[in-house]
Amino acid sequence: MHEVLRLKCRTHRGLVLDVSSDGFDKGGASFGSIFIDDDDPNNLFLFYSGTPNADWSHSAIGLAVSGDAFNFKKISDNPILEGDAQSFCHREALGSVTIRVDNRFYMLFAGSSSARTSRRIGIAYADDPKGSWHILGEILKPTHMWEGVHIDNGPSLVKLDETTFLLFYSSVTTPSRLDILAFLRRYPIRRIGIA
Repeated sequence: MHEVLRLKCRTHRGLVLDVSSDGFDKGGASFGSIFIDDDDPNNLFLFYSGTPNADWSHSAIGLAVSGDAFNFKKISDNPILEGDAQSFCHREALGSVTIRVDNRFYMLFAGSSSARTSRRIGIAYADDPKGSWHILGEILKPTHMWEGVHIDNGPSLVKLDETTFLLFYSSVTTPSRLDILAFLRRYPIRRIGIA
């Protein structure tokens, strides 16, 4: 006989990370992803995406830290990762997931260079989760028909061994004029892929 797991929400803890009054994330803070370093298990690192306005015309990645999983403190009003004018993530950097390999930290995240370019997945590294982060570049872009025009992180990453990881990502397929059924839906379809 199978046991049934019964869960109850005893207490709704509410807000753990608010927008800034005048920071890079004053328009929104979203796409949070927790990272726990094996060498520092008492601190939870919450990487999140922030935007200065409600229409998300620009986004970057920020960091907040907590010792109890309920009270997070932003390490800065500035982002820890933001694409420069030459990078694939100049306009958007969002949806990150962080891992540690040996003594270096790697962040996989979605980005786009302008409103006219598709969202892709890139990678950055740092010697400390708090930064400074260095963008290595784009590692994955939409190439398959089922992926549509954008791919981004879920975020989800599985470490199989010290050198092998599975990255699960989301695609965004928008209606095409050639696909009558998709065109009639008039909303984007998301699917999950793996790299």
